Amino acid sequence: MCTVVEDVVLNELTKSIPSKKTRIVESNKTAVWYPVLSAKTKKMEIGFMEDGIWAIEAKSSLYIMSPQREFLRSVALLEQPLVEIREEIDEYLRSNGVSIRSDSFFPFVEITHAGFEAETQYWVTLAFAWYDELAYEKKLCLKGSLRHVVDTKRASQKLRHKAFRELRVLEREELSGSTV
Repeated sequence: MCTVVEDVVLNELTKSIPSKKTRIVESNKTAVWYPVLSAKTKKMEIGFMEDGIWAIEAKSSLYIMSPQREFLRSVALLEQPLVEIREEIDEYLRSNGVSIRSDSFFPFVEITHAGFEAETQYWVTLAFAWYDELAYEKKLCLKGSLRHVVDTKRASQKLRHKAFRELRVLEREELSGSTV
């Protein structure tokens, strides 16, 4: 999983997208960052800092998303279909003259991973809805998360079986060398 925006993408995005300055919760310092998604119903924005690390602004404070567990703050995004999130980000990028698509840099995998790790039926179910929309290469990054769902007793039998089936599909595709 990549929790940092790559340099080439970062350079193009920071040239075109308006930045914001917000106080970082952990340090009380102000950081420059670039929001790419405004989830108004969730009262938060998600974007990246100048160094490419992802962050979420909520209640006028910025939360750094560098460790995997910190993406738990973003699971509320799972309540919106992935296709809508993609379209919203891509439209925002186009309106700012950016040709890069959200799939090349937005942390869809990390957010889906956080949903699988949340260990509640609700978030795991929503994480599967996003997982189903991901490209094969991104699904491969979630094998550990699927194993976690299989092994946890908090997930329903239905969800554990679905995770097990998905693992088998990924392993079969890896062995055959093809992509779904």
